[in-house]
Amino acid sequence: MGAAHQLNRYIKGLAQICHPFRTILSIEKKYEWTEEHEKPFKILKSEIEKITKNAHFDNLANSGITCDASRDGLGAVFEQF
Repeated sequence: MGAAHQLNRYIKGLAQICHPFRTILSIEKKYEWTEEHEKPFKILKSEIEKITKNAHFDNLANSGITCDASRDGLGAVFEQF
């Protein structure tokens, strides 16, 4: 979720889309992925795909790397601003 929130300025209603994910991150509840989580996950993936743009590297532009990791996975995005 941390990496997705870096895209907040590009995805309208991101907080509402991600709300169901907060419930499974609670330490008081057992982790259980359900349709309640799958549907917004698919919406989130679709919204990210809409904003993804490929371009040639511009060595004069500001650049950055956004990373997020968990026990089971790792992700990174190289961005130019």
